[in-house]
Amino acid sequence: MTPQRIIVRGATTAVTRRCVLRKGFLAPWHPEVAQIRLYALAYAQHIYDVEIHHSIDVINHTHGSFTPTRDNLPEFIRQANHDTSCALNTLLAEHRYDAPGQLFDGNKPH
Repeated sequence: MTPQRIIVRGATTAVTRRCVLRKGFLAPWHPEVAQIRLYALAYAQHIYDVEIHHSIDVINHTHGSFTPTRDNLPEFIRQANHDTSCALNTLLAEHRYDAPGQLFDGNKPH
């Protein structure tokens, strides 16, 4: 059983997530990498109404501070990471790189 996480509506939470195998998928190897991440965050924000205070991609992991307006922060993170993963896998495949499938590692955001 996984330990419970406390998600409080209105409380700002810092979240970090690593890429699989700690590879530099979030590095600026292509001009669209940053745009993909921004679009994924904006789309998830639109769906889940979560305030984004900051988000930064550091080559092989990401940091962000978010404030949920409802108890939906895990869903917001899952949506943003899923969309980022799908788009970057497509971009990697278009440029004939090996796409990892799931971009972020199997560990939970922390």
